[in-house]
Amino acid sequence: MARVRIAARSNLRSPYWTEDQVRHHHERLLNAHLPRYGLRHEISWADDVASIIAICEGDRSAGDDPMLAVANTALQLVQQVGFGIVAATITETFRTWAVTAAGGAATGLRLTKGARGELQLLGFVAGGMIGGVVGHFVKVELPIYRLAADPYGQWMWAAVPPGTAAPMGLSLPS
Repeated sequence: MARVRIAARSNLRSPYWTEDQVRHHHERLLNAHLPRYGLRHEISWADDVASIIAICEGDRSAGDDPMLAVANTALQLVQQVGFGIVAATITETFRTWAVTAAGGAATGLRLTKGARGELQLLGFVAGGMIGGVVGHFVKVELPIYRLAADPYGQWMWAAVPPGTAAPMGLSLPS
């Protein structure tokens, strides 16, 4: 599952006492338009910047083109509603079971360091299994594309090389 994370600032300039009305106006328009394109979304505000997360269901086995088309649609809708784009990323959600299983196995081996060989093997296997089960429920979001401006001022999606970006979020089951 991919998420399009958009940070946007309202193009409507208003006095501070009408900020709630401006936010409500933008949220109402986004709630009306984004579901038409099959996008579930979340909106949160920090000062005058809206954080909009459009959730794209689907897999990447068919390539990235369908996901990029959905991301471009979300960007266009956000701009049509009256926002100026500040930043945007496309993130992919991964389960962390392999990493936590390896960590659990290493911890199990470390805890049984002075024990007999059979107990060390048991600690290694049990730690790996416990880590794998825990990691199945923990998800991490990693950026796969960032929105960047080309030299001519046009927005374009730039691929983020694997392993170079920090996770953008960690989620537990709710």
